[in-house]
Amino acid sequence: MITVKATTVIARPPAEVFAFLTDIENQPLWHQRALQASPDTAEPLSVGSTWSAVVCPVPPSDVRNLHFTVTEHIPNKRLMSWTRSLPFEMGTSCELSPENGQTRVVCARTIKLRGLWHLARPLMQRIFTKEIVREASDLKRVLESSVPAPQHERM
Repeated sequence: MITVKATTVIARPPAEVFAFLTDIENQPLWHQRALQASPDTAEPLSVGSTWSAVVCPVPPSDVRNLHFTVTEHIPNKRLMSWTRSLPFEMGTSCELSPENGQTRVVCARTIKLRGLWHLARPLMQRIFTKEIVREASDLKRVLESSVPAPQHERM
């Protein structure tokens, strides 16, 4: 198993950060490989909710459709989704905590490797570490931006 993490502090209260994260259609605004994202089940998002994303795979070659299930949903504190749409299982979480009027966000990705995928562990560790660091940075940038975020596509 691989687990990678990145931490950032966002100048917004936890409720605003959590509301942004639970609006699945915001994914393309802060996830570099997400082209589109939309909920599959009725909102509001909760444990058991499902959502889909169209992403550029690593390495980029075409697009891939991924399906996620929310496995943890603690308002203003923690959100986690898992996908089995890849040759390995992957979970992504954001854990929020208040800090001096701001929000500390710990973004994490957990990958459960199967079969021969264990041979690619060192490469995948580097790729996913770089990716989660960028996502945390982009999340901060978007939420702290005074410029309106671009409109995301709806599936």
